[in-house]
Amino acid sequence: MKLNSIKAVFILISSVIFFMGCTYSGAIRTDIAPTAMVGMKSLSSVGVYFYPRLAEYEEVTKPATYYGSAHTFKFEMGPAMKEALIKSVEAAYSKVSILRETPKPGEFDRDISFDLQSSNVQVEFVPGFWNASAKANAIIHVSMEIIDGKSLKTIQRLAISGNGFSTKDTSGGGDAQKQFSRAIEDAIRQLSENTANLLISGVAEPKGDIK
Repeated sequence: MKLNSIKAVFILISSVIFFMGCTYSGAIRTDIAPTAMVGMKSLSSVGVYFYPRLAEYEEVTKPATYYGSAHTFKFEMGPAMKEALIKSVEAAYSKVSILRETPKPGEFDRDISFDLQSSNVQVEFVPGFWNASAKANAIIHVSMEIIDGKSLKTIQRLAISGNGFSTKDTSGGGDAQKQFSRAIEDAIRQLSENTANLLISGVAEPKGDIK
Protein backbone atom coordinates (compact mmCIF):
# COMPACT_ATOMS: atom_id res chain seq x y z
CA MET A 1 0.00 0.00 0.00
CA LYS A 2 1.37 3.38 -0.95
CA LEU A 3 2.20 5.98 1.69
CA ASN A 4 -0.57 8.30 0.51
CA SER A 5 -3.08 5.44 0.82
CA ILE A 6 -1.94 4.68 4.38
CA LYS A 7 -2.23 8.34 5.26
CA ALA A 8 -5.73 8.48 3.82
CA VAL A 9 -6.82 5.46 5.88
CA PHE A 10 -5.54 6.97 9.13
CA ILE A 11 -7.15 10.31 8.38
CA LEU A 12 -10.45 8.55 7.68
CA ILE A 13 -10.31 6.52 10.90
CA SER A 14 -9.35 9.51 13.04
CA SER A 15 -12.06 11.61 11.41
CA VAL A 16 -14.73 9.02 12.26
CA ILE A 17 -13.52 8.94 15.87
CA PHE A 18 -13.39 12.72 16.28
CA PHE A 19 -16.76 13.36 14.63
CA MET A 20 -18.55 10.96 17.01
CA GLY A 21 -19.81 13.33 19.69
CA CYS A 22 -18.97 12.58 23.33
CA THR A 23 -18.86 14.53 26.58
CA TYR A 24 -15.69 14.40 28.65
CA SER A 25 -15.48 15.69 32.20
CA GLY A 26 -12.62 15.90 34.66
CA ALA A 27 -11.24 17.72 37.65
CA ILE A 28 -8.23 19.99 37.53
CA ARG A 29 -5.30 19.33 39.89
CA THR A 30 -5.80 20.86 43.33
CA ASP A 31 -2.13 20.82 44.40
CA ILE A 32 -1.12 23.91 42.38
CA ALA A 33 0.86 26.37 44.49
CA PRO A 34 2.89 29.54 43.93
CA THR A 35 6.67 29.49 44.15
CA ALA A 36 6.80 33.01 45.62
CA MET A 37 8.35 33.09 49.08
CA VAL A 38 8.97 35.66 51.77
CA GLY A 39 11.55 35.64 54.56
CA MET A 40 9.01 36.35 57.28
CA LYS A 41 5.26 36.10 56.81
CA SER A 42 2.94 38.76 58.15
CA LEU A 43 1.49 37.96 61.58
CA SER A 44 -1.82 39.64 60.74
CA SER A 45 -4.78 37.25 60.89
CA VAL A 46 -6.62 36.85 57.58
CA GLY A 47 -10.06 35.49 56.77
CA VAL A 48 -10.48 34.30 53.19
CA TYR A 49 -13.88 34.02 51.51
CA PHE A 50 -14.66 32.58 48.07
CA TYR A 51 -17.83 33.46 46.24
CA PRO A 52 -19.67 30.35 44.97
CA ARG A 53 -19.25 31.49 41.37
CA LEU A 54 -15.50 30.86 41.76
CA ALA A 55 -15.47 27.97 44.22
CA GLU A 56 -17.97 25.91 42.21
CA TYR A 57 -17.02 26.97 38.71
CA GLU A 58 -17.11 24.46 35.86
CA GLU A 59 -15.98 25.44 32.36
CA VAL A 60 -17.88 23.86 29.46
CA THR A 61 -16.45 24.24 25.97
CA LYS A 62 -16.26 22.70 22.51
CA PRO A 63 -13.37 22.70 20.02
CA ALA A 64 -13.14 25.95 18.10
CA THR A 65 -12.62 24.10 14.80
CA TYR A 66 -14.91 21.72 12.91
CA TYR A 67 -12.52 18.84 13.53
CA GLY A 68 -13.69 17.32 16.80
CA SER A 69 -16.44 19.92 17.27
CA ALA A 70 -18.96 17.21 18.18
CA HIS A 71 -17.16 16.70 21.51
CA THR A 72 -17.97 18.64 24.67
CA PHE A 73 -15.35 19.15 27.37
CA LYS A 74 -16.08 20.02 30.99
CA PHE A 75 -13.43 21.18 33.45
CA GLU A 76 -14.03 21.38 37.21
CA MET A 77 -11.93 24.48 37.80
CA GLY A 78 -13.47 25.90 40.98
CA PRO A 79 -11.84 23.63 43.59
CA ALA A 80 -8.43 24.00 41.90
CA MET A 81 -8.64 27.81 41.80
CA LYS A 82 -9.77 27.93 45.43
CA GLU A 83 -6.94 25.74 46.72
CA ALA A 84 -4.32 27.60 44.67
CA LEU A 85 -5.50 30.99 45.95
CA ILE A 86 -5.51 29.74 49.54
CA LYS A 87 -1.86 28.83 49.08
CA SER A 88 -1.26 32.31 47.64
CA VAL A 89 -2.57 33.94 50.82
CA GLU A 90 -0.62 31.48 52.98
CA ALA A 91 2.56 32.48 51.14
CA ALA A 92 2.24 35.97 52.66
CA TYR A 93 0.36 35.41 55.95
CA SER A 94 0.92 32.93 58.78
CA LYS A 95 -2.61 33.04 60.22
CA VAL A 96 -5.14 32.17 57.50
CA SER A 97 -8.71 30.98 58.04
CA ILE A 98 -11.16 29.92 55.31
CA LEU A 99 -14.63 31.41 55.73
CA ARG A 100 -17.93 29.80 54.76
CA GLU A 101 -19.76 33.12 54.77
CA THR A 102 -18.90 36.77 54.40
CA PRO A 103 -16.85 38.06 57.37
CA LYS A 104 -18.11 39.88 60.45
CA PRO A 105 -16.43 42.94 61.99
CA GLY A 106 -13.52 42.21 64.27
CA GLU A 107 -12.98 38.52 63.44
CA PHE A 108 -9.68 39.09 61.62
CA ASP A 109 -7.16 41.82 60.92
CA ARG A 110 -7.78 41.46 57.17
CA ASP A 111 -10.55 39.92 55.12
CA ILE A 112 -9.81 38.88 51.55
CA SER A 113 -12.53 37.74 49.17
CA PHE A 114 -12.12 36.22 45.72
CA ASP A 115 -14.65 36.14 42.91
CA LEU A 116 -14.46 34.93 39.32
CA GLN A 117 -14.77 37.71 36.77
CA SER A 118 -14.38 35.60 33.63
CA SER A 119 -12.87 32.41 32.27
CA ASN A 120 -12.20 31.61 28.64
CA VAL A 121 -10.87 28.18 27.66
CA GLN A 122 -10.45 27.61 23.92
CA VAL A 123 -9.69 24.09 22.74
CA GLU A 124 -9.11 22.59 19.33
CA PHE A 125 -7.79 19.53 17.54
CA VAL A 126 -5.06 20.07 14.96
CA PRO A 127 -5.00 17.16 12.44
CA GLY A 128 -1.67 15.35 12.04
CA PHE A 129 -0.27 12.39 10.09
CA TRP A 130 -0.64 9.73 12.81
CA ASN A 131 -2.39 11.62 15.63
CA ALA A 132 -4.16 14.89 16.07
CA SER A 133 -2.75 17.48 18.48
CA ALA A 134 -4.79 18.78 21.40
CA LYS A 135 -4.30 22.54 21.63
CA ALA A 136 -5.70 24.81 24.32
CA ASN A 137 -5.55 28.40 25.53
CA ALA A 138 -6.89 29.40 28.94
CA ILE A 139 -7.41 32.88 30.38
CA ILE A 140 -8.76 33.44 33.90
CA HIS A 141 -9.69 36.77 35.47
CA VAL A 142 -10.37 36.94 39.21
CA SER A 143 -11.23 39.86 41.48
CA MET A 144 -9.61 40.20 44.90
CA GLU A 145 -11.20 42.51 47.46
CA ILE A 146 -9.15 43.35 50.54
CA ILE A 147 -11.07 44.59 53.57
CA ASP A 148 -10.03 45.95 56.94
CA GLY A 149 -11.17 43.34 59.44
CA LYS A 150 -12.33 45.75 62.12
CA SER A 151 -14.28 48.29 60.11
CA LEU A 152 -15.04 46.12 57.05
CA LYS A 153 -13.99 49.08 54.90
CA THR A 154 -12.46 48.18 51.57
CA ILE A 155 -8.70 48.71 51.35
CA GLN A 156 -8.32 47.69 47.71
CA ARG A 157 -10.08 45.92 44.86
CA LEU A 158 -7.78 44.30 42.33
CA ALA A 159 -8.18 42.32 39.13
CA ILE A 160 -5.75 39.41 38.77
CA SER A 161 -5.32 37.16 35.76
CA GLY A 162 -3.59 33.99 34.68
CA ASN A 163 -2.86 32.65 31.20
CA GLY A 164 -2.01 29.12 30.09
CA PHE A 165 -1.27 27.32 26.84
CA SER A 166 -0.68 23.70 25.85
CA THR A 167 -0.34 21.64 22.69
CA LYS A 168 0.48 17.94 22.46
CA ASP A 169 -0.35 14.90 20.35
CA THR A 170 -3.44 13.08 21.55
CA SER A 171 -4.98 9.67 20.95
CA GLY A 172 -8.57 10.81 21.42
CA GLY A 173 -11.18 12.59 23.51
CA GLY A 174 -10.30 11.23 26.96
CA ASP A 175 -6.61 11.84 26.45
CA ALA A 176 -7.35 15.26 24.94
CA GLN A 177 -9.23 16.19 28.13
CA LYS A 178 -6.00 15.67 30.07
CA GLN A 179 -3.94 17.64 27.54
CA PHE A 180 -6.40 20.54 27.52
CA SER A 181 -6.33 20.56 31.33
CA ARG A 182 -2.64 21.44 31.27
CA ALA A 183 -3.41 24.88 29.84
CA ILE A 184 -5.94 25.49 32.62
CA GLU A 185 -3.46 24.32 35.26
CA ASP A 186 -0.83 26.69 33.87
CA ALA A 187 -3.34 29.56 33.98
CA ILE A 188 -4.23 28.76 37.60
CA ARG A 189 -0.55 28.51 38.48
CA GLN A 190 0.11 31.96 37.03
CA LEU A 191 -2.98 33.34 38.76
CA SER A 192 -1.74 31.94 42.06
CA GLU A 193 1.77 33.29 41.50
CA ASN A 194 0.51 36.79 40.65
CA THR A 195 -1.75 36.82 43.70
CA ALA A 196 1.03 35.70 46.05
CA ASN A 197 3.43 38.32 44.71
CA LEU A 198 0.87 41.08 45.25
CA LEU A 199 0.16 40.00 48.83
CA ILE A 200 3.84 39.58 49.65
CA SER A 201 4.44 43.11 48.37
CA GLY A 202 2.04 44.41 51.04
CA VAL A 203 -0.93 45.23 48.85
CA ALA A 204 -3.31 44.09 51.60
CA GLU A 205 -1.86 46.46 54.18
CA PRO A 206 -3.71 49.79 54.53
CA LYS A 207 -1.95 52.96 53.46
CA GLY A 208 -2.89 55.54 56.11
CA ASP A 209 -6.26 55.77 57.81
CA ILE A 210 -9.25 53.89 56.41
CA LYS A 211 -12.25 56.16 56.08
